Amino acid sequence: METRKLGRTGMVVSAIGLGMEHFHPAPENIAPALHRAIDLGINYVDLMIWTPHDKDAFGAALKGCRDKVLLANHLGAAETKGMYRRSRDVAECEALFHDWLRRMGTDYVDVLLITYLDAPKDYRQVLEPCGVMELALRLKREGKARAIGLSGHDPKTAMRAIHDGYMDVVMHPVHIANAHDQERAQLSELCARAGVGLVAMKPFAGGELLQGDRPVTPARCLHYALSQPGISVALMGAKNVEELQTNLAYLTATDEEKDFAAALREFQKGLEGACTSCNHCQPCPSEIDIATVMRILATADRAGVFSDLREDYAALPAPASDCTECGLCEERCPFGVEVIAKMQKAVKLFEAGA
Repeated sequence: METRKLGRTGMVVSAIGLGMEHFHPAPENIAPALHRAIDLGINYVDLMIWTPHDKDAFGAALKGCRDKVLLANHLGAAETKGMYRRSRDVAECEALFHDWLRRMGTDYVDVLLITYLDAPKDYRQVLEPCGVMELALRLKREGKARAIGLSGHDPKTAMRAIHDGYMDVVMHPVHIANAHDQERAQLSELCARAGVGLVAMKPFAGGELLQGDRPVTPARCLHYALSQPGISVALMGAKNVEELQTNLAYLTATDEEKDFAAALREFQKGLEGACTSCNHCQPCPSEIDIATVMRILATADRAGVFSDLREDYAALPAPASDCTECGLCEERCPFGVEVIAKMQKAVKLFEAGA
C-alpha cells in the first residue's frame, strides 16, 4: 500500500482510506471489513457514523488495533430516530464528541472534521464566538484532536476556510464526473500549496460511477482521485468485505486497467442532479429513508421492477407516499437532486395499484 503525508499534520496515511458510512444498517460487517482493511495496509478510517449501535460495533472492532489506524470523526454528525442530521449546537456537538471517544475506547481523534460545511451562512455561524470552530480549536489544544478540518461539497467555502487559516485537512468529493469543474481544481491546487491534507471522498460518486450504461471500474476511479494535485488519501466506501476486496483490485491493477482517459471523455457533464447517498437531505419529517428510496429507483431504472426490489421497498420504514413535499430535503441537498419528483416516481412504480 502506498503511503502519503497528510498535509502539514505530520501524519502518514495510506493512499486509500476506508469510509464507514455505508456499513449502516449492517454493523455486523464492520469488524471483518476493518480487520481486512488493516491487513491490506489501510490506516485511514473515516467514521461518518451517527447511530450509537454503529459506533458501539466499530468500537468493539477497534479493540487491540487503535494504534494501527488514524481515525477521522465528524463534529456535528447527530441523529434523530436513527436518521443523520447536522448539528451546530455547541453543547450537543461536544457531548457527542466525548460520547464518541468513550464508545471508541480512545482519548483522542486523529482528524476532527466539522461536518458538512458548505453554505457561506453556515460557515459564518460556525465562526461565531463560542461556536463550533472555537470548540474544534479548543479540543485540538487539549490534545483530544491532532488535526482539525472540514467535510463539505462547496469548493468556495473550503477555499475560504483554508485562506482563513483554520484547516489542517479538507474532505471533499473528487471523482471523474467532476473533473471539469474549475473551482474543484483550484481547491485541489490550493491544498497542495498550503500544505492542507486533501481527503478525496466519494471517488465512486456514491456508487453512481460503478453502474449504469457506462460503468467505470473501481481501479480507474481510485487512480483518477489519487492522480489529482494535493490528494493525501482517496476514501473508498464499502458495505462488506466483498466490496472492499473488489475495490482494492486497484492494488494489483495494470497501468491499462487504471487508465481513466476514456471515462473522462464520457463524463464531461458531471453528475449534477444524481443522488450520491450522502444523507445530507436527512432527517425527513416523515421519516422516509431518502437515500434507500433513491438506490431502489436507480436499480429499477437499470433492471426493471422485480420481486426482490418490491420486497426491499416494502421493508422501508416509511413509503415515498408519506412525502409531504415540504422541500427541506431539496434545500439541504448539495447536488441539486429533485427529491420530491423522485418520491413521486417511487409511488407510481411501487405503490400504484398496490
